[in-house]
Amino acid sequence: MKKILIPLFIISLGFYLFYLYKKPAPAPEVTVQSETPELVEEKTAEKMVVNLKDVTEGSASGKASAGFEKGEYKLSAEFSGLPELDDGYFYEGWVVRKSGELSVLSTGKVVDNKNIFVSDKDLTDHNFYVLTLEPDDGNPDPAEHILEGEFSY
Repeated sequence: MKKILIPLFIISLGFYLFYLYKKPAPAPEVTVQSETPELVEEKTAEKMVVNLKDVTEGSASGKASAGFEKGEYKLSAEFSGLPELDDGYFYEGWVVRKSGELSVLSTGKVVDNKNIFVSDKDLTDHNFYVLTLEPDDGNPDPAEHILEGEFSY
């Protein structure tokens, strides 16, 4: 009986070792994510705002906001109580950097009592807004100041 048990033991041991050798490697650990990925809150730029004051002793007013986010500077201004324009005149918006080197940039003509301006340059250092009354004479310089205000956060 011993003669039969020893060969059976060796054969069994051989099959067991063969099974271990051929057994596939354990699968790597997998981290399961939820079906809806967790939202990461993106920091957004703070908007600068300003209430615009009439500097002509008139009753006009306005409000402007500006900010730089995702590579884009956006300015939006709205006005009320502006005097009717005479022929040959228009309103124009401006942003001004007073600190450091003076810089005055046009934000374009006012259309329907609004001034909307977009730039790929960060102009948040231009923290003063001016609305001017411009003669349509081709002169690119600012003319008569109507509304002004300094942006704040």
